Formats: sequence, C-alpha cells, structure tokens
Amino acid sequence: MRIKNYLSGLLFCLFLNSTSGQQLNTDSLLSLLKTTSHDTTKLDLLFKMVENIYDEKVWAPYNQQAYVLSQELLQSNNPKIKARAEAGLAESINNTGLIYFNKGDIPMALENFNKALSLYEKTQNKNGIFSTLTNIGGVYEMQGSIDKALRNYERSLLIGEEKNDKRIIAGALNNIGVIYTNQGNILKALEYLQRSLKLKEELKDKQGVANALNNLGAIYSKQGDLDKAMEYWQRSLSIFRELKDNQSYGMTLNNLGVNYVHKGELSKSLEYHKKAYSIREMAGDKRGTAESLENIAMSYSTMGDFPKALEYSLRSLSRYKEIDDKLGIAHSLSNIGSNYLKQKNYSMALDYGDSALVASKELGYPDNIRNAANLLNKIYRDSQKWDKALEMYDLYIVMRDSVNNEETRKAGMRKQIQ
Repeated sequence: MRIKNYLSGLLFCLFLNSTSGQQLNTDSLLSLLKTTSHDTTKLDLLFKMVENIYDEKVWAPYNQQAYVLSQELLQSNNPKIKARAEAGLAESINNTGLIYFNKGDIPMALENFNKALSLYEKTQNKNGIFSTLTNIGGVYEMQGSIDKALRNYERSLLIGEEKNDKRIIAGALNNIGVIYTNQGNILKALEYLQRSLKLKEELKDKQGVANALNNLGAIYSKQGDLDKAMEYWQRSLSIFRELKDNQSYGMTLNNLGVNYVHKGELSKSLEYHKKAYSIREMAGDKRGTAESLENIAMSYSTMGDFPKALEYSLRSLSRYKEIDDKLGIAHSLSNIGSNYLKQKNYSMALDYGDSALVASKELGYPDNIRNAANLLNKIYRDSQKWDKALEMYDLYIVMRDSVNNEETRKAGMRKQIQ
C-alpha cells in the first residue's frame, strides 16, 4: 500500500511526495468508493484517494475515514482482515503525522510518526518502516539535528537495498543527497542525487523525477551556475504543474525567484516570490510561506527598500518560530541583521548577527555560518572594532572555502559533463 510520504526539498523548502509515481483518476476512485460494500476494498480505495490528492484539505478527511475503518476491522477474527487493518492503522497515523507537520506542530508530528513506526516494525512492514523513517528524518533535518536525520535516511536506504526496491532506494538517496548539499559536500551530493534521478526515470515516477530535478537545480544554483539551475527548475516546474501539485509548484517558483535575484532581474524575482507566497498560503504550507516572505524581503533589500525588506523578514522569522524551523530561523536572523546594518542601526544589527551565528553553529551548516560571519565582519568594521572584524573575516573565509573551493567546483563540473 502506498502512503503519503515526506521527502526533503533541497535548499529552500520541504515538500510532500507520494512514494509511487503511478497516479489514478480520483473520479473513478470516488465512484468505486461509493459503490463498494467490501470493507477491506473500501480501505484500499480510501488510501488510494489519500495518495492521489495533493490538497491536504481534501485528502485529510479520507485519511480519517481510513483510520476509523481500520480500528473497526481490528476486531475481526479473520487473520487476513486483521493484518490489513493493522497496516491501515499505521498508514493513517503516519499520514496524520504529516498533517501535524504541515501545521507546524512538530511534537505531535513526531509522536504520530514514531507510533506508526512501532506498528510497522511490529508487523515487519518494510515499506511502512521506510516511509516513517523518512518522515522522522525530515523532521530532524528541519530542526537541525543532522546526525539523527542522516541515521534515519541511511537506515531507510538499507531497507531499500535489502528489498532491492528501486523506489525506496531512490527516495533515500535523494534525502541523503540533500543533507550532503547543506553540509557543502557538493561532490557527494551530486553523486546521490544523480543516482536518485536515474532510478526515478527508470521507474517512470514523474513526481520523483520532478523532485530530483528541483534538488539538482539547487546544487547548480549553489555553485553559481544559474543558467543550469534555471534549466532544471523549469523542467521540474512543468511536471509539478501537470501533476497539479501546488505545494511543490510553489516551492519551485520560489527557487526561480531566488535565481532571478542572483541574475539581477529584481522585478521578475519579486513577481515569482509573491506568486509562490499566494500558492503556498492557499495550500496551508506554513514553512513555504515563511520562505516566500523571506525571499520577498530579499528582493526588496536588493532593490534598496530596506524598511519593506525588514517588515517581510520579521514576518518570516515569526512564521519560522511558529513551526520551530531552526534552519529557517538562522536564515531570517542573518537577513534581519543585514537590513538593520544597511539602515546603520548597529546595535540591532549586532544583536541579530550574534543570534544568527549561534543558531548557525548549532546547525553546523557551513553556508549559514559563513553568512553570519560575513554579516558580523561588516558590523565590526563599520563600528571600527578591528580585532572582532578580523576574527569574523577568518571564520568567513574558512566557511566559504569549505563550501565553494575550486576543487569542489571542478568536481561538480566533471559530474555535469558526465
């Protein structure tokens, strides 16, 4: 049985992904659901409805129906029906975890994911174990517990290899590739993400291919190859539009908006970010809206409208704090500090810059530490605190070189040529 599953979206946001690319006509499913009288068939149809609908407001009620029906079927004396009910209960609880995750209620999301994992382990359901390990890993990644996230992703990869299941292997490779990207290990990130893309293409998994293209685009953006990044994102955007996956569509619009800032096309950037924000707001994607607010702020800042940029950055920080997204918080703190610096409010700039550095060191991501150190270097220089400025400059150089040194850039180019 296929399950709604969380996969981490690289660089700018997280996104949902079905564990299989084969989508069925929801009208046909609904018609069958209304006419069937067999309970286990009804349960299967409910989960197919959950899988095939991207709008959470629509699929969540079907998931609740599946949960109630699974509880009822647990009372059966028929071993096959009881086994199906146990699997259904775990699936519905896993999906409930996703609902809490999207609402920003991380403790309840983890509680449901761990409950589902226990049920899957009890019945030795490998597909279910993979799904919940992926979801738990995604939560830990968002919270900055990178070692825990990586352990869950690596365990899910082992399950896929044990089963020789290309679908599971591709999902796990994608998530490990995301971790390596955020750690600045571009060569390893490319290796894992390209392996994932190849498997998803073999499986004809449109959603998976689009996710992989999005993540590869993010890598090329990080490496400064903006045209290559645009190429990958435009390809993924067309697939998400075809699939009517608004959450992932909003994410990709967001990525394109960031790229337009780097290319100096500021009005186009603002247009994409505002469109992404509207789509994400309608989809109830709190983390996505926080990112769009942050990137709208970045566009205004580049345009020189620092008060407007500060307004959006503060709104973004508030959203990130609501969902306890430590990576997002670190980004926003740096951006707010930068905006205060541009307005020559050195006291507030230093407060936010210090907080950004602390948050970034806790995460351990070189990108974030580099940005915070660069901000603090500028603040100390303008304040004529030369010793502190030099200390931050040294940290900035170390982090910059670990992320984007010439050897890494050449390795990335070699992979691209291959």
